[in-house]
Amino acid sequence: MGIFLVCLLAAAPPEIAIRSVNGERGAGALAELDARRVVLQTASGRKSWDLERLDEIRFGPPLDAKTVPFGIVELLDGSTLALEAFSMEAGKARLKLLRGSPLEVPSATIRSVRFAPMGDSTSVPWEKIAAAAATNDVLVVKKGSAVDYHPGVLHRVTEESVEFELDGERLPVRRSRVFALVCHHPSGRQLPAAMGTLTDRSGSTWAVRTLAASGDTMEWTTPSGISMRRPLLELAVLSFAKNNVVYLSDLKPDAVEWTPYFGLTRELDSRKIFFAPRYDRNLYGGPLAIQGDRYSKGLCIPSRTEMVFRLPEQFARLMAVVGIDDASRPLGHVRLVIRGDDRVLADMAVAGTDPPKPLDLDLSGVRRLGILVDFGDDLDVGDLLDLCEARLLK
Repeated sequence: MGIFLVCLLAAAPPEIAIRSVNGERGAGALAELDARRVVLQTASGRKSWDLERLDEIRFGPPLDAKTVPFGIVELLDGSTLALEAFSMEAGKARLKLLRGSPLEVPSATIRSVRFAPMGDSTSVPWEKIAAAAATNDVLVVKKGSAVDYHPGVLHRVTEESVEFELDGERLPVRRSRVFALVCHHPSGRQLPAAMGTLTDRSGSTWAVRTLAASGDTMEWTTPSGISMRRPLLELAVLSFAKNNVVYLSDLKPDAVEWTPYFGLTRELDSRKIFFAPRYDRNLYGGPLAIQGDRYSKGLCIPSRTEMVFRLPEQFARLMAVVGIDDASRPLGHVRLVIRGDDRVLADMAVAGTDPPKPLDLDLSGVRRLGILVDFGDDLDVGDLLDLCEARLLK
Protein backbone atom coordinates (compact mmCIF):
# COMPACT_ATOMS: atom_id res chain seq x y z
CA MET A 1 0.00 0.00 0.00
CA GLY A 2 2.86 2.39 0.86
CA ILE A 3 4.59 1.79 -2.50
CA PHE A 4 1.29 2.34 -4.34
CA LEU A 5 0.75 5.65 -2.51
CA VAL A 6 4.26 6.86 -3.38
CA CYS A 7 3.64 6.05 -7.06
CA LEU A 8 0.39 8.00 -7.02
CA LEU A 9 2.10 11.01 -5.45
CA ALA A 10 4.93 10.87 -7.95
CA ALA A 11 2.45 10.84 -10.85
CA ALA A 12 0.33 13.68 -9.49
CA PRO A 13 -0.04 16.56 -11.99
CA PRO A 14 2.27 19.49 -11.22
CA GLU A 15 0.95 22.77 -9.86
CA ILE A 16 0.78 25.33 -12.62
CA ALA A 17 1.98 28.89 -11.94
CA ILE A 18 1.36 31.81 -14.30
CA ARG A 19 2.80 35.31 -14.49
CA SER A 20 1.18 37.99 -16.63
CA VAL A 21 3.02 40.79 -18.40
CA ASN A 22 1.80 43.28 -15.77
CA GLY A 23 3.13 41.17 -12.90
CA GLU A 24 -0.09 39.41 -11.85
CA ARG A 25 0.48 35.87 -10.59
CA GLY A 26 -1.73 32.82 -10.17
CA ALA A 27 -1.35 29.15 -9.29
CA GLY A 28 -3.47 26.03 -9.31
CA ALA A 29 -4.29 22.83 -11.15
CA LEU A 30 -4.52 23.00 -14.93
CA ALA A 31 -8.13 22.89 -16.11
CA GLU A 32 -7.76 24.01 -19.74
CA LEU A 33 -4.97 25.14 -22.06
CA ASP A 34 -5.15 25.91 -25.76
CA ALA A 35 -3.71 28.44 -28.19
CA ARG A 36 -5.98 31.17 -26.82
CA ARG A 37 -6.16 30.87 -23.03
CA VAL A 38 -5.20 28.96 -19.89
CA VAL A 39 -7.67 28.10 -17.13
CA LEU A 40 -6.52 27.13 -13.63
CA GLN A 41 -8.51 25.64 -10.79
CA THR A 42 -7.30 27.89 -7.97
CA ALA A 43 -8.08 27.94 -4.25
CA SER A 44 -10.77 30.56 -4.98
CA GLY A 45 -12.25 28.80 -8.03
CA ARG A 46 -11.59 28.64 -11.77
CA LYS A 47 -9.68 31.54 -13.26
CA SER A 48 -8.84 32.25 -16.89
CA TRP A 49 -6.02 34.23 -18.56
CA ASP A 50 -5.58 35.09 -22.24
CA LEU A 51 -2.21 33.83 -23.44
CA GLU A 52 -1.49 37.11 -25.24
CA ARG A 53 -1.31 38.82 -21.83
CA LEU A 54 1.00 36.25 -20.23
CA ASP A 55 4.75 36.33 -19.68
CA GLU A 56 5.12 32.66 -18.73
CA ILE A 57 3.47 29.46 -17.50
CA ARG A 58 5.51 27.26 -15.14
CA PHE A 59 4.90 23.54 -14.70
CA GLY A 60 5.94 22.44 -11.21
CA PRO A 61 9.16 23.46 -9.41
CA PRO A 62 12.02 25.39 -11.04
CA LEU A 63 14.16 23.52 -13.54
CA ASP A 64 16.74 21.28 -11.89
CA ALA A 65 20.43 21.46 -12.74
CA LYS A 66 20.85 20.17 -16.27
CA THR A 67 22.61 16.97 -17.17
CA VAL A 68 25.30 17.76 -19.75
CA PRO A 69 23.88 16.53 -23.07
CA PHE A 70 25.77 14.52 -25.68
CA GLY A 71 25.02 17.30 -28.15
CA ILE A 72 22.67 20.06 -29.23
CA VAL A 73 20.58 20.25 -32.40
CA GLU A 74 19.27 23.63 -33.51
CA LEU A 75 16.26 23.59 -35.83
CA LEU A 76 15.47 26.23 -38.43
CA ASP A 77 12.63 27.53 -36.24
CA GLY A 78 15.03 28.24 -33.33
CA SER A 79 14.27 25.13 -31.27
CA THR A 80 17.37 23.75 -29.49
CA LEU A 81 17.21 20.05 -28.55
CA ALA A 82 19.42 18.28 -26.00
CA LEU A 83 20.66 14.95 -27.37
CA GLU A 84 21.90 11.55 -26.30
CA ALA A 85 22.45 10.29 -29.85
CA PHE A 86 22.25 11.58 -33.43
CA SER A 87 22.46 10.17 -36.97
CA MET A 88 21.39 11.42 -40.39
CA GLU A 89 20.98 9.77 -43.80
CA ALA A 90 18.79 9.95 -46.89
CA GLY A 91 16.95 13.11 -45.86
CA LYS A 92 16.09 11.89 -42.35
CA ALA A 93 17.69 12.74 -39.00
CA ARG A 94 17.25 10.37 -36.08
CA LEU A 95 17.53 11.95 -32.64
CA LYS A 96 17.55 10.34 -29.21
CA LEU A 97 16.51 13.20 -26.96
CA LEU A 98 18.04 13.56 -23.51
CA ARG A 99 15.70 11.81 -21.05
CA GLY A 100 13.30 11.32 -23.95
CA SER A 101 12.24 8.95 -26.70
CA PRO A 102 13.66 8.65 -30.24
CA LEU A 103 12.51 11.26 -32.72
CA GLU A 104 12.80 11.29 -36.51
CA VAL A 105 12.69 14.64 -38.33
CA PRO A 106 13.42 15.74 -41.92
CA SER A 107 17.02 16.83 -42.43
CA ALA A 108 15.59 19.97 -44.03
CA THR A 109 14.46 21.17 -40.57
CA ILE A 110 17.97 21.15 -39.06
CA ARG A 111 20.16 24.24 -38.95
CA SER A 112 23.14 22.85 -37.00
CA VAL A 113 24.36 20.02 -34.78
CA ARG A 114 26.98 20.51 -32.06
CA PHE A 115 28.67 17.38 -30.69
CA ALA A 116 30.82 18.90 -27.95
CA PRO A 117 30.33 21.38 -25.10
CA MET A 118 31.37 25.01 -25.45
CA GLY A 119 34.72 26.21 -24.15
CA ASP A 120 36.39 29.59 -23.85
CA SER A 121 38.36 29.01 -27.05
CA THR A 122 35.43 27.65 -29.09
CA SER A 123 32.37 29.71 -28.18
CA VAL A 124 33.24 32.88 -30.14
CA PRO A 125 34.46 31.21 -33.39
CA TRP A 126 31.54 28.74 -33.30
CA GLU A 127 28.99 31.52 -32.91
CA LYS A 128 30.51 33.35 -35.89
CA ILE A 129 30.54 30.20 -38.03
CA ALA A 130 26.95 29.29 -37.11
CA ALA A 131 25.69 32.83 -37.79
CA ALA A 132 27.40 33.18 -41.19
CA ALA A 133 25.23 32.97 -44.31
CA ALA A 134 26.91 29.89 -45.79
CA THR A 135 26.41 28.72 -49.38
CA ASN A 136 27.53 25.19 -48.45
CA ASP A 137 27.27 22.77 -45.59
CA VAL A 138 30.04 23.33 -43.06
CA LEU A 139 32.16 20.80 -41.16
CA VAL A 140 33.63 22.19 -37.93
CA VAL A 141 36.49 20.11 -36.55
CA LYS A 142 38.46 20.22 -33.33
CA LYS A 143 41.95 21.67 -33.63
CA GLY A 144 43.62 21.31 -30.26
CA SER A 145 41.55 23.41 -27.88
CA ALA A 146 40.15 25.52 -30.76
CA VAL A 147 38.10 24.76 -33.89
CA ASP A 148 38.54 25.00 -37.66
CA TYR A 149 35.92 24.73 -40.38
CA HIS A 150 35.56 23.52 -44.00
CA PRO A 151 32.74 24.22 -46.51
CA GLY A 152 31.48 21.26 -48.51
CA VAL A 153 28.57 18.83 -48.78
CA LEU A 154 27.26 16.76 -45.88
CA HIS A 155 26.15 13.25 -46.95
CA ARG A 156 25.80 11.00 -43.91
CA VAL A 157 26.21 10.97 -40.12
CA THR A 158 26.58 7.80 -38.06
CA GLU A 159 27.71 7.13 -34.50
CA GLU A 160 31.25 6.51 -35.77
CA SER A 161 31.81 8.99 -38.60
CA VAL A 162 30.64 11.92 -40.70
CA GLU A 163 30.74 11.48 -44.48
CA PHE A 164 31.63 14.89 -45.88
CA GLU A 165 32.50 15.92 -49.44
CA LEU A 166 35.48 18.28 -49.84
CA ASP A 167 36.58 19.45 -53.30
CA GLY A 168 34.64 16.63 -54.95
CA GLU A 169 36.05 13.88 -52.71
CA ARG A 170 33.94 12.09 -50.09
CA LEU A 171 35.85 11.70 -46.84
CA PRO A 172 34.86 9.75 -43.72
CA VAL A 173 35.72 11.91 -40.72
CA ARG A 174 35.81 10.31 -37.27
CA ARG A 175 32.99 11.63 -35.08
CA SER A 176 35.47 12.14 -32.24
CA ARG A 177 37.17 14.84 -34.38
CA VAL A 178 33.94 16.66 -35.28
CA PHE A 179 32.90 19.63 -33.15
CA ALA A 180 29.78 20.59 -35.12
CA LEU A 181 27.94 20.61 -38.45
CA VAL A 182 26.09 23.46 -40.13
CA CYS A 183 23.47 22.54 -42.73
CA HIS A 184 22.95 24.78 -45.73
CA HIS A 185 19.37 25.61 -46.74
CA PRO A 186 18.24 27.65 -49.75
CA SER A 187 17.04 31.14 -48.83
CA GLY A 188 13.44 32.20 -49.26
CA ARG A 189 11.71 29.64 -47.05
CA GLN A 190 9.39 31.36 -44.59
CA LEU A 191 8.27 29.53 -41.44
CA PRO A 192 5.11 30.38 -39.49
CA ALA A 193 5.62 32.59 -36.45
CA ALA A 194 6.03 30.98 -33.01
CA MET A 195 3.62 31.90 -30.23
CA GLY A 196 6.25 31.17 -27.56
CA THR A 197 8.98 28.81 -26.41
CA LEU A 198 8.59 25.68 -24.28
CA THR A 199 11.48 24.39 -22.15
CA ASP A 200 11.31 20.79 -20.94
CA ARG A 201 13.12 19.30 -17.95
CA SER A 202 15.90 17.86 -20.08
CA GLY A 203 16.87 21.40 -21.12
CA SER A 204 15.48 21.26 -24.67
CA THR A 205 13.75 24.45 -25.79
CA TRP A 206 10.98 24.18 -28.40
CA ALA A 207 9.57 26.98 -30.55
CA VAL A 208 5.79 26.53 -30.28
CA ARG A 209 3.32 27.32 -33.05
CA THR A 210 0.22 25.53 -31.72
CA LEU A 211 -0.50 23.80 -28.41
CA ALA A 212 -3.22 22.08 -26.42
CA ALA A 213 -3.35 20.21 -23.11
CA SER A 214 -5.53 17.23 -22.37
CA GLY A 215 -5.51 15.79 -18.84
CA ASP A 216 -1.90 15.52 -17.74
CA THR A 217 -0.41 15.72 -21.26
CA MET A 218 0.64 18.59 -23.54
CA GLU A 219 0.68 18.44 -27.32
CA TRP A 220 2.40 21.04 -29.50
CA THR A 221 3.73 21.65 -32.99
CA THR A 222 6.79 23.67 -33.96
CA PRO A 223 6.96 26.13 -36.87
CA SER A 224 9.10 23.50 -38.64
CA GLY A 225 6.11 21.13 -38.54
CA ILE A 226 7.33 18.72 -35.83
CA SER A 227 4.56 17.38 -33.57
CA MET A 228 5.32 16.52 -29.95
CA ARG A 229 3.40 15.03 -27.01
CA ARG A 230 4.77 15.03 -23.44
CA PRO A 231 3.43 14.60 -19.87
CA LEU A 232 3.15 17.89 -17.98
CA LEU A 233 5.58 16.46 -15.41
CA GLU A 234 8.33 16.55 -18.07
CA LEU A 235 7.80 20.26 -18.84
CA ALA A 236 9.38 23.25 -17.09
CA VAL A 237 8.23 26.59 -18.51
CA LEU A 238 6.26 27.99 -21.43
CA SER A 239 7.44 31.54 -22.18
CA PHE A 240 5.65 34.13 -24.29
CA ALA A 241 8.27 36.86 -23.72
CA LYS A 242 9.28 37.12 -27.36
CA ASN A 243 5.76 38.12 -28.31
CA ASN A 244 4.50 40.14 -25.36
CA VAL A 245 7.55 41.23 -23.38
CA VAL A 246 11.11 42.38 -24.03
CA TYR A 247 13.50 42.30 -21.06
CA LEU A 248 16.07 45.09 -20.84
CA SER A 249 18.73 42.52 -20.00
CA ASP A 250 18.15 40.97 -23.46
CA LEU A 251 18.77 44.30 -25.24
CA LYS A 252 22.16 45.76 -26.11
CA PRO A 253 22.37 49.34 -24.83
CA ASP A 254 23.36 52.10 -27.25
CA ALA A 255 25.68 53.56 -24.63
CA VAL A 256 27.06 52.75 -21.16
CA GLU A 257 29.16 55.20 -19.14
CA TRP A 258 30.55 54.53 -15.65
CA THR A 259 32.04 57.32 -13.53
CA PRO A 260 33.99 56.37 -10.37
CA TYR A 261 33.55 58.35 -7.15
CA PHE A 262 37.31 58.86 -7.00
CA GLY A 263 38.72 59.07 -10.52
CA LEU A 264 42.25 58.33 -11.67
CA THR A 265 44.37 60.38 -14.07
CA ARG A 266 44.07 57.46 -16.47
CA GLU A 267 41.17 55.17 -15.68
CA LEU A 268 42.11 51.47 -15.57
CA ASP A 269 40.34 49.20 -18.05
CA SER A 270 40.14 46.53 -15.35
CA ARG A 271 38.08 48.85 -13.15
CA LYS A 272 35.76 49.71 -16.03
CA ILE A 273 35.19 46.02 -16.71
CA PHE A 274 34.62 45.17 -13.04
CA PHE A 275 32.06 47.96 -12.52
CA ALA A 276 30.22 47.40 -15.82
CA PRO A 277 26.49 46.60 -15.51
CA ARG A 278 25.64 42.92 -15.15
CA TYR A 279 22.82 41.19 -17.01
CA ASP A 280 20.66 38.61 -15.17
CA ARG A 281 23.21 38.39 -12.30
CA ASN A 282 24.76 40.66 -9.70
CA LEU A 283 28.23 42.25 -9.78
CA TYR A 284 29.85 39.17 -8.23
CA GLY A 285 28.21 36.58 -10.50
CA GLY A 286 25.47 35.54 -8.07
CA PRO A 287 21.72 35.74 -8.60
CA LEU A 288 19.89 39.05 -8.47
CA ALA A 289 18.26 39.30 -5.02
CA ILE A 290 16.46 41.99 -3.04
CA GLN A 291 15.55 41.32 0.59
CA GLY A 292 15.74 37.56 0.06
CA ASP A 293 13.69 37.44 -3.14
CA ARG A 294 15.65 36.12 -6.13
CA TYR A 295 15.04 37.14 -9.73
CA SER A 296 16.19 35.39 -12.91
CA LYS A 297 16.02 38.51 -15.14
CA GLY A 298 17.22 42.06 -14.64
CA LEU A 299 20.15 44.47 -14.45
CA CYS A 300 22.65 45.09 -11.65
CA ILE A 301 23.98 48.64 -12.06
CA PRO A 302 26.79 50.16 -9.95
CA SER A 303 26.71 53.89 -9.23
CA ARG A 304 27.54 56.14 -11.05
CA THR A 305 26.40 54.51 -14.32
CA GLU A 306 24.32 55.85 -17.18
CA MET A 307 22.78 53.52 -19.78
CA VAL A 308 20.84 54.42 -22.91
CA PHE A 309 18.58 51.97 -24.77
CA ARG A 310 16.92 52.41 -28.14
CA LEU A 311 13.42 50.99 -27.62
CA PRO A 312 11.69 48.54 -29.95
CA GLU A 313 8.47 49.83 -31.46
CA GLN A 314 5.01 48.94 -30.12
CA PHE A 315 6.10 48.75 -26.47
CA ALA A 316 4.35 51.25 -24.21
CA ARG A 317 5.28 50.47 -20.57
CA LEU A 318 8.33 49.75 -18.43
CA MET A 319 7.84 47.60 -15.33
CA ALA A 320 10.48 46.49 -12.82
CA VAL A 321 11.24 45.80 -9.17
CA VAL A 322 13.83 48.24 -7.82
CA GLY A 323 16.19 47.82 -4.86
CA ILE A 324 19.75 47.57 -3.59
CA ASP A 325 21.15 44.09 -4.23
CA ASP A 326 21.44 41.76 -1.23
CA ALA A 327 25.19 41.52 -1.87
CA SER A 328 25.39 45.12 -0.59
CA ARG A 329 22.44 45.47 1.80
CA PRO A 330 21.90 47.06 4.24
CA LEU A 331 24.55 49.41 2.79
CA GLY A 332 24.03 51.30 -0.42
CA HIS A 333 22.20 54.47 -1.36
CA VAL A 334 21.63 55.71 -4.92
CA ARG A 335 19.54 58.15 -6.86
CA LEU A 336 17.70 56.53 -9.78
CA VAL A 337 16.68 58.80 -12.66
CA ILE A 338 14.88 57.38 -15.72
CA ARG A 339 14.32 59.52 -18.81
CA GLY A 340 12.18 58.92 -21.87
CA ASP A 341 13.83 60.91 -24.67
CA ASP A 342 14.30 64.28 -22.89
CA ARG A 343 11.55 63.82 -20.30
CA VAL A 344 12.13 62.67 -16.71
CA LEU A 345 9.86 59.69 -16.03
CA ALA A 346 11.15 58.76 -12.55
CA ASP A 347 13.46 60.31 -9.98
CA MET A 348 13.82 58.44 -6.69
CA ALA A 349 16.24 57.65 -3.88
CA VAL A 350 16.86 53.97 -3.16
CA ALA A 351 18.55 52.80 0.06
CA GLY A 352 19.81 49.42 1.20
CA THR A 353 17.32 49.51 4.07
CA ASP A 354 14.33 49.97 1.73
CA PRO A 355 12.05 47.09 0.73
CA PRO A 356 11.76 46.30 -3.00
CA LYS A 357 9.94 49.07 -4.87
CA PRO A 358 7.65 48.43 -7.87
CA LEU A 359 8.26 50.56 -10.95
CA ASP A 360 5.58 51.12 -13.62
CA LEU A 361 6.21 53.83 -16.23
CA ASP A 362 4.32 54.98 -19.32
CA LEU A 363 6.65 54.89 -22.36
CA SER A 364 4.11 55.97 -24.99
CA GLY A 365 5.97 57.63 -27.85
CA VAL A 366 9.39 57.14 -26.21
CA ARG A 367 12.19 55.98 -28.52
CA ARG A 368 15.26 56.35 -26.26
CA LEU A 369 15.30 55.23 -22.64
CA GLY A 370 17.96 56.67 -20.32
CA ILE A 371 18.76 55.06 -16.95
CA LEU A 372 21.05 56.90 -14.53
CA VAL A 373 22.10 55.28 -11.24
CA ASP A 374 23.71 58.27 -9.56
CA PHE A 375 25.65 58.58 -6.31
CA GLY A 376 23.45 58.83 -3.24
CA ASP A 377 24.18 59.76 0.35
CA ASP A 378 26.93 57.14 0.75
CA LEU A 379 30.19 56.63 -1.08
CA ASP A 380 30.53 54.53 -4.22
CA VAL A 381 31.38 51.29 -2.38
CA GLY A 382 28.42 48.93 -2.08
CA ASP A 383 26.02 50.99 -4.20
CA LEU A 384 24.60 48.29 -6.48
CA LEU A 385 21.10 48.91 -7.80
CA ASP A 386 19.03 46.03 -9.16
CA LEU A 387 16.34 46.58 -11.76
CA CYS A 388 14.76 43.14 -11.41
CA GLU A 389 12.38 41.83 -14.08
CA ALA A 390 12.87 45.13 -15.95
CA ARG A 391 10.69 44.60 -18.99
CA LEU A 392 8.99 46.46 -21.83
CA LEU A 393 5.31 45.71 -22.36
CA LYS A 394 3.10 46.24 -25.38
